[in-house]
Amino acid sequence: MYSNKVSIIIPIYNGAVYLDQCKKSLLEQTYKDLEIIFVDDGSRDGSLEKLYHMKSELRIYTVQVIHQENKGIASARNAGMDLATGEFITFMDQDDYIEPDYIETLYRNVEQNDIVVSGYSRAKLGGKILCRVSLGKGEWAKFLNTATWGKLYKKEFLVKYNINFLDVVKGEDIYFTLKAYSNTSRIRIISYVGYYWIDHENSVTNTIYTQINKSTSLLPLFDRIYPEIKDSEYIMDELIEFYFIKAVIYDLLSTVRGKDSGEINTLSDGLFQWLEIHFPNYDRNKNISLFKPKGELLKTRFIIKCFFLLKRMHMLPIFMNLYSRM
Repeated sequence: MYSNKVSIIIPIYNGAVYLDQCKKSLLEQTYKDLEIIFVDDGSRDGSLEKLYHMKSELRIYTVQVIHQENKGIASARNAGMDLATGEFITFMDQDDYIEPDYIETLYRNVEQNDIVVSGYSRAKLGGKILCRVSLGKGEWAKFLNTATWGKLYKKEFLVKYNINFLDVVKGEDIYFTLKAYSNTSRIRIISYVGYYWIDHENSVTNTIYTQINKSTSLLPLFDRIYPEIKDSEYIMDELIEFYFIKAVIYDLLSTVRGKDSGEINTLSDGLFQWLEIHFPNYDRNKNISLFKPKGELLKTRFIIKCFFLLKRMHMLPIFMNLYSRM
């Protein structure tokens, strides 16, 4: 038996400065049958005390505040899932915010599906929208959002397939989402955009994710998730291959700035070697095109196509070193 319809899991780490905006988003939700689970992951900035105060302000909902020693975001999210009593689960990050009809819209679209996937806006802290990603139709559409948020999951489905978060520095949310996608065809994709992913200089994306070292490598994630999804009857092989191709290219582009040629070459060689081992013909994937896959952003298609043109002309190392200085 479920005591609430929707559980929202929100990991917190030194996020006191963002909690007022988070509280505002939650209070404004038009859907009220909510359980909110805050998991404080060893904060040292007064976040825990603020969460206890917020609990009374959010008393129209069922609210749990959990504290644990700092173990990382994967552990925090897994702890929240273990405690969730809702029939459905969704996730939110501490520094992001959602539209008032966000939960209601996802819930009204779930019907008999295991997952509802929506789009998102990338925004600055002041509210400026950097980009808006609205999902269209087609098999590739769900891969435009492989973050944890922007989705509603049936808890029973997550439990049945033991879908949880992998304790890696980079990609714990990708592991969760791809494993979920690979275990069901009952996925509803909607064009609605109600989640705001905030871009700020202190975010994990802009700090830890830009480092080049063994702990921030994507390879541990690749090695764990690939065996679990490669034989999925719910994802076409060519799309799995293309997803890894895209992940490699965007990892390179997001990490090489300011790095020396030795670091860049080591990172690039490792990632492309992994592709060659698991996808020997990856450079002939039909989605490396200005026209495919359906639904992908034109900008992304262009970047990937150009990347492979440079690679085929043996000019990629030169480009990457020039790009690193921009």
